[in-house]
Amino acid sequence: MEHKRPAKGSYIIRDHTFTLPDNRRLLDFEVRGLAAIYWPPEELDNALNIARCESGLWTGAWARQGEDSRGLWQLNVWAHPTFAMYNLGDPQINAYFAYQLWSNEGWEPWTCAHTLGIV
Repeated sequence: MEHKRPAKGSYIIRDHTFTLPDNRRLLDFEVRGLAAIYWPPEELDNALNIARCESGLWTGAWARQGEDSRGLWQLNVWAHPTFAMYNLGDPQINAYFAYQLWSNEGWEPWTCAHTLGIV
């Protein structure tokens, strides 16, 4: 299946029926600031766009149908069980583990990286 990049400024946001505690929507500059702590400057747009697509920038986004993905970057604890012991609803913690995953596997694990044409 070919993945098409959405028009600039439009994003597909995954449906999240459940949320983690302390759920709040962050602004672009807040997520970009978190990403800037970890990712190199040339990856900041990708990190922001993937978080926007995966979670709508909601810190407590929680996808539980056919997966168990949590937080801004929708980290899948079924695929990465050690993540489950941490509060992935905390944006700082989520950014840290998202970066660790990215540094090992690139953007490949994120559904939205494919949807947005990043990979």
